[in-house]
Amino acid sequence: MKRILIIDPDASYRGKVRVALESLACDVVALESVGEASRALIEESPALVISGYDQPREEELDLLRLARKGSHPVPVLVLAREGSTRGAIDFMDAGAYDYLRRPDVTELRAVVEDILRLSGEDSSSVDLPDEREGEAAKIIGSSAEMIEIYKLIGRIAKSDAAVLVQGESGTGKELVARTIHENSRRANRSFLAVNCAAIPETLLESELFGHERGAFTGASYSRKGKFELSHGGTIFLDEVGDMSLPTQAKILRVLQEQTFERVGGEQTLTSDARIIAATNKSLVECIESNAFRVDLFYRLKVVSIFLPSLRKRPGDVALLVDHFIRKYHRESKISIRGISRRARLYLEAQPWTGNVRELENAIQTAVVLNRTGTLDVEDFPFLRDHSGSGGGATGPNVLERLREEARRAANVLLADQSGRAGKPVYHNCVDTVEQAVVDAALLHCAGNQVRASRMLGISRNTLRTKMSLDDPIQGEG
Repeated sequence: MKRILIIDPDASYRGKVRVALESLACDVVALESVGEASRALIEESPALVISGYDQPREEELDLLRLARKGSHPVPVLVLAREGSTRGAIDFMDAGAYDYLRRPDVTELRAVVEDILRLSGEDSSSVDLPDEREGEAAKIIGSSAEMIEIYKLIGRIAKSDAAVLVQGESGTGKELVARTIHENSRRANRSFLAVNCAAIPETLLESELFGHERGAFTGASYSRKGKFELSHGGTIFLDEVGDMSLPTQAKILRVLQEQTFERVGGEQTLTSDARIIAATNKSLVECIESNAFRVDLFYRLKVVSIFLPSLRKRPGDVALLVDHFIRKYHRESKISIRGISRRARLYLEAQPWTGNVRELENAIQTAVVLNRTGTLDVEDFPFLRDHSGSGGGATGPNVLERLREEARRAANVLLADQSGRAGKPVYHNCVDTVEQAVVDAALLHCAGNQVRASRMLGISRNTLRTKMSLDDPIQGEG
């Protein structure tokens, strides 16, 4: 009978997991502390370890490394209460089998079955990098899509493989590239970025490879290029789809042979720079139109990361809003206490065609212009052109968001099968949905209670009793 170790400080959750996994005909040992788990790992020879810790302290990482030692490493599955950038990258980089936000017990049972069946194919461990909050901590998002990206970064950071980051403008492609660099063995060397679309073609070759004195008009001195300067580090080629075919040929040579010449030079130079490229174009379409080399495409995408648009991960908008409010509260020295609930809903319902960059700019503008200390819908008049309604955010986006929030609240309440505030689960779920509908109506009517009550078909007094309190986040002093 296969043995599974569960380590989690939450006794209730340990019990639920144990009951769920015992149905797989496994011997399940539920433990509270990492110390107990370390001893059991040596004495019990488990087939799987499940850890319920969000952030990797040294003792959790020691346990993971212990599990990964020997000729028969034990897979470690991390079930985080709240997914995080640092946790996902560090756990995966240290060799965790997988890092998941806590699934329900039915889904967990299926995941564990797969791991037990495939654990013999698990990969070997890699060393943990030095702790660096820096750039990695600036990637914000706990959606399933972002957690998968954090895990992939953790897996590939230590290698020297070329990476192609794809996604719409404003999704954070350079930030992902910096995060890979900061978690790599090259972190103490330079990270240099080149925007291939922003530099004229006549100058791009010089920018990348350097030039010798007299190579062209105005070249009054020799100059090193980015490949030479980033030797041993990382070079980030942004908007790589805008490079000309001759420049692409020279990039291909660097990838294949690590050699190049400066413009106007005869000496062959070498560059051990890791290349991370990014584009918001479809390189496949560029190849079909003979605008991009197919051999370079496959050289660049040894590993491919696709960043989803902000529209595809609406649950991350609130996290990004809070992050940018705190950021510009500190940088602008303007006292911002928080943001109203209706403003949160308004921002979550926006299309954000410019993605995270557009959202950040909106928060920065609102913070600078705000006079009350709490951001509200009225602080974002420049966004109203997006909706076409002149007032609030309505239509399918809000309905979809309301359904998502209602489902999330219902799942949480039903998971523990207990009443809250003295109410049965059913009434708590109904209250949650009702509150979301009231918030949406007030948002649509720009806070006008008479119009909102008329829209909902209830009296104004009834509306007042059902109105939720604003939920400002606390700014940092």
